[in-house]
Amino acid sequence: MPENDLQPVFDVNDLQTMKVLVSRLRLKVLRVLIEQPCTIREVARELNIPPNRLYYHFGLLEQCGAIRVVETRLIAGIVENRYRAVARKYDVRPDLLNEELGEISSASKQPFSSSIEQEQSV
Repeated sequence: MPENDLQPVFDVNDLQTMKVLVSRLRLKVLRVLIEQPCTIREVARELNIPPNRLYYHFGLLEQCGAIRVVETRLIAGIVENRYRAVARKYDVRPDLLNEELGEISSASKQPFSSSIEQEQSV
């Protein structure tokens, strides 16, 4: 994919990716990277925060596939990556939470119902 081409939509299909994207700071980073490719220092300057606050967040966003490296340069012996968002829009699958809640609810029903049955028999 060329540097300036963004997918129309990045579909969030798993809970882990959704957890990464719900951070207010990471959403701000994505907004900047949707507009243009940037280094971590450039994003930090744009958001008026120290760059060292962003390395962890960039790692999470890259790991889940929401951003990617579009350019790597060696400057004074230090590797500098330029990042870009992969899409213009990020959509969470509507039934993702319901699916997760359904798994939790079905797992917790058995012990809960048995405790109710015990209380009723007393």
